[in-house]
Amino acid sequence: MKQLRVILLEKVDNLGEVGFLFYVKAGYARNFLFPTGKAIIATKKNISRFKNKQSELESKFLQLQMMARVRSEKINALGSIVILSKVGAEGKLFGSVGARDIAIAITNAGVKVSKNEVRVSNKGLRVVGNHTVKIKLYSGIYSSVVVTISSEI
Repeated sequence: MKQLRVILLEKVDNLGEVGFLFYVKAGYARNFLFPTGKAIIATKKNISRFKNKQSELESKFLQLQMMARVRSEKINALGSIVILSKVGAEGKLFGSVGARDIAIAITNAGVKVSKNEVRVSNKGLRVVGNHTVKIKLYSGIYSSVVVTISSEI
């Protein structure tokens, strides 16, 4: 099992902070860290280049973190959102309410959220009622909103 030494350019959950040097599996680096720009391979040249840009990357990280906290406060201020859907017998939906539907509803309420930030099961929400849904805004910054699904009339 081959491992590569990498420098993190962003905070990565369950791995580390900006600037940390890690050994990771080659496939993880090649398939996730490198394509998303979260890390670079740790060569002498890249380490020296990183040290020159480290303060810039850390300030970018802090700025993104602050923007995520502001968005989190706005989502928490919403409290809940209502989504209307077609409902069959016993309160079961025709289909389901998924991440895209929730993201659109939150965005329409005034806070821009993408479907990739919404944490809902693969099956989606399938029954009428209140559901608490987590929103991952940035690494380590989560918010939650109550999604109320009710029947279209």
